[in-house]
Amino acid sequence: MKSVITDVRHNPLFRAAVIVPSLIVSVFSLFNLTSAPDQERVANAVKVGIVNLDAGMTFPPINVAKRLTAGLEGQLPFLLRPFEDEASARAALETQEITAFVMFPEAFTKQVMGEDTVDFTVVGAGNTTMAEARIAQQMPMLLQMGIAAAVSSVRLAIAKGQLPTGALPVNMTAEFIHSPANPAATMAPFAASYTLWLSSMVGAILLFVVSRPIGSVPDRVILLSVLPVAVTGIATLILTVTIGATAGITGGWLTFWLTVWPLALALTWLVSGLLALFGLVSILVVLPIAFYQVVLGGTQMPATAAPTWLAWMVDFAPFDHIGALLRSLILGGPATPDWVLIGGSAAVGLALIWIGTAIWARRG
Repeated sequence: MKSVITDVRHNPLFRAAVIVPSLIVSVFSLFNLTSAPDQERVANAVKVGIVNLDAGMTFPPINVAKRLTAGLEGQLPFLLRPFEDEASARAALETQEITAFVMFPEAFTKQVMGEDTVDFTVVGAGNTTMAEARIAQQMPMLLQMGIAAAVSSVRLAIAKGQLPTGALPVNMTAEFIHSPANPAATMAPFAASYTLWLSSMVGAILLFVVSRPIGSVPDRVILLSVLPVAVTGIATLILTVTIGATAGITGGWLTFWLTVWPLALALTWLVSGLLALFGLVSILVVLPIAFYQVVLGGTQMPATAAPTWLAWMVDFAPFDHIGALLRSLILGGPATPDWVLIGGSAAVGLALIWIGTAIWARRG
């Protein structure tokens, strides 16, 4: 075994196999966490145009659209920009000066005072930034609900013979638990999940290449089984420090490290086992799994939102449990590791390492 260690140490890829997983974790997690957008600042940067064509009424003297616009300006985090007509608003939308615009028709107040359906128009654009486009897509539904409530309030006041005050007839108590400490905390579960998969995959590939010249089956198995313990331990320690320093860890730094270390080790063993049995062709399976963690990991969106052709993978291997665990550790909540998934992945990986190494040794 000593001679094997000496030979491996002189292999130019050995240092890469040891260092690269930690380098990936530090670089990718740091870049992701320090570039996380502040959602409040994103919302404040969104500009919404208002085209008020409402003629209002002289008796009672009221312009409902003007009152609604004043209410929106105080309640929505967006910047409101008035336009005289639809053409100028559309021109501003085309040149991306605004994200969307709302237009109230000339008869808006009369429609509100009557019993017929009330009309208004919301126009958005998808050629803006992703954050702005997402807000523009959600805006019609939110405005419809808000304006419907306001119209109902106005009609109720008129039915009572009173002038509408604009106050909503409800008093809402809102609570938001496990609020992220900062924008980086929102991004942290995804950064952790993605870097764990990526570093495990690259580390396993480098170890596979380094171990190929070793002829002894036990020596090769020991190398593929033991070295990842130290490599993943260092990499996850760096990940813990990076996330703790930038995003904070609600569940505690030590708990986080002692949880993600076995997870990273299990993933490395699993990928190493696939490589040992199927060779480099297994990258065709491992690579998509690593890069599709945006969906499969359940960190940026629910795993149930995955496309149909990916949904079966979540049913076969519940990778979204990893995302739920990371969210609980970082943001708060009951953090119960899925030891069946982690232990099963580790056991399968170690078994494949032995089987694959023995099979290829006989063929060689």
